[in-house]
Amino acid sequence: LHQDLFSLAQQCIDKARDLWDAELTAMAGESYSRAYGAMVSCQMLSELEEVIQYKLVPERRDIIRDTWWERLQGCQRIVEDWQRILMVRSLVINPHEDMRTWLKYASLCGKSGRLALAHKTLVLLLGVDPSKQLDHPLPTAHPHV
Repeated sequence: LHQDLFSLAQQCIDKARDLWDAELTAMAGESYSRAYGAMVSCQMLSELEEVIQYKLVPERRDIIRDTWWERLQGCQRIVEDWQRILMVRSLVINPHEDMRTWLKYASLCGKSGRLALAHKTLVLLLGVDPSKQLDHPLPTAHPHV
């Protein structure tokens, strides 16, 4: 996707989806938690397809961003899952363009006891690490942070 090889990317997505289909069929009668992890992977495949659309059809970008926000609200509050999903989305949207989602992720990290990851995320959003520049005021470019 970085090199805009969309046809090849779609072929890889289709192949991965076929592999997950077999895996999900095998898991159908097993535990929800195991199946949930597989479903997150399938969601990521769908979002990779949406990344292609995001790049190719600028008119759909707002709809895709709204869909991504709503979809994430339906996900379990599992830091690792959110991290994987956000990495896919970061192929086309940087954290500053999706501040609401990244702030929610930082909050999730904090509530999950992943304080270093919450701190790292907030530093990314601020653009500066206030713990390393004690004599400087906090930047005001992103007041939501």
